[in-house]
Amino acid sequence: MNAPNPYLIRAIYEWLSDSNSTPYIAINTHGIDIGVPAEYIKNNELTLNIGPRATRHLIIKNDALECDVSFSSQQYHLTIPIPTILAIYGKENNLGLAFVPPTQVKMTNAPTIPEVSLHVVKQPPKKVAKKPMLPPKRTKKPCLRLIQNTDHKS
Repeated sequence: MNAPNPYLIRAIYEWLSDSNSTPYIAINTHGIDIGVPAEYIKNNELTLNIGPRATRHLIIKNDALECDVSFSSQQYHLTIPIPTILAIYGKENNLGLAFVPPTQVKMTNAPTIPEVSLHVVKQPPKKVAKKPMLPPKRTKKPCLRLIQNTDHKS
């Protein structure tokens, strides 16, 4: 099964864009070279504006986010692996989605279902006391009355 992150990133990106909010992503750069100047990386994290005015050729694929950006008037082509994206959010309201790094997710085994054996036991059918059939109750039905107007002139 495919990981849901790229689908969620695409959905939040579209929602933020439709809401006139500037989409930003937070990237964990620990152990990888994103290809941007080091002065933009703080505490192994890079915050990147991925809005249409800040990027060109943005593609969010299932394995990576690719785009062309500019840092200090110099163009860079970035390929950001999807697992390194920690969050996507709107600059104006901080609404978005944060992803839990896989190392922080505690995996548990699915609960085991005890084996159950079923035995068919044949029992004689229960005798059900029959209720006497009563005729249906008669209810007063609504009826229409014909009312004649005697004041009419011929």
